[in-house]
Amino acid sequence: MITSERDEVYLRQVKSTWQSRQDFAGAMTFVLGGLTLGSFLLFLYAPAHHTAGLMVTLLGLLVVACVRLVSAAAKVVEINRLLKPVRVHAEIIEAEIIDERRHRQF
Repeated sequence: MITSERDEVYLRQVKSTWQSRQDFAGAMTFVLGGLTLGSFLLFLYAPAHHTAGLMVTLLGLLVVACVRLVSAAAKVVEINRLLKPVRVHAEIIEAEIIDERRHRQF
């Protein structure tokens, strides 16, 4: 819960930092995904121990990048939740809809 304006400014700065981390982790996940796919295709084309090792190494790095992406995204969502004000429950007022043609007759 935000108690002062200073806390809000601090949370917005932290949010910016975590969004940058999320962007970087997303880019790394994308690049490692492409490299892993390429190493998998290389392994299918030329199966050998070194191509399998490359594929497994890149797959491990891809998993680490995915974990970093998910953790950064979770932190950004948590900060957004803290920054949003509490919603006030409002009453719904019933309104009568008047047809324009009917309204002109009266």
